[in-house]
Amino acid sequence: LNKKLFKKPDKGGFGLTGVATLTFFQYITSWLMLRFSGVKAQAFEATEWWTRVLLIVIFAVAPLASNMSLLLNPVSTYQLFKLLQTPLLAVVEVVTGFRRLSALRGLLMLGVTGGVGLAEFGGASSAPCVV
Repeated sequence: LNKKLFKKPDKGGFGLTGVATLTFFQYITSWLMLRFSGVKAQAFEATEWWTRVLLIVIFAVAPLASNMSLLLNPVSTYQLFKLLQTPLLAVVEVVTGFRRLSALRGLLMLGVTGGVGLAEFGGASSAPCVV
């Protein structure tokens, strides 16, 4: 859907200009979903101010970075980055000691990621990539 928003109207898209516009719509949609979902926020301790700042920065930058990747790269490269996010985060959590990952769960994640990758990129284009 996002790639279609970026395409020009004569090519079957909507001709949305600017990644910031798309990101703004995603922020508003996310806020509305959280607001009406009934999820209650948990309070941070006064000493955890850095955690709050880090979360704000991550949640602010992630959609913008994702939209820039989609705008500047072919869809296949964008999908590859999205596919590898979960395994990469799992590895980071294990390396930093934040979480443990059982061998079975690691193998299942590897199998699912590999299967989705094979299904998704079986006919991937060879368009140039801008990282």
